[in-house]
Amino acid sequence: MKENLILRRETHLDQLVDKLREERVRRVIAPMLDGTDLSRHVSPDNIQYVIDLGLIHRTNRGLQITNPIYQEVIPRELSYVVQLNLESHFQPAWYINDDGSLDMDKLLAAFQDFFRQHSEHWVERFDYKEAGPQLLLQAAIMLWKCKK
Repeated sequence: MKENLILRRETHLDQLVDKLREERVRRVIAPMLDGTDLSRHVSPDNIQYVIDLGLIHRTNRGLQITNPIYQEVIPRELSYVVQLNLESHFQPAWYINDDGSLDMDKLLAAFQDFFRQHSEHWVERFDYKEAGPQLLLQAAIMLWKCKK
């Protein structure tokens, strides 16, 4: 159900993507994606704005992305173009076992090699540069899941 909703790109999810392009949203979301603390330069007004948008909420563990769909959509959307570009670098046949399962050793070794060779080029394409390595990995994972 969740996957179908995400793949259909419902209108409110397109609006979410549009909001992710705003600088004041990026300043709050980027550290959450890359696992760092919010910068001292993030204003309380920006945090409240992102809360008011319904993208995040406060919990006893700090700020969290609001719901499981947003937790999946946000990194997917931020890495969508990279996912498309990665398709030319990874052909699925070599990392899928005969039983349809993933050969994780081959997959991770290939990703490590790809990352060593191309990460600087790819990471620079992200609006959320601080979270670039995580978004690149997310793009690869989404590509591999879709090819499965």
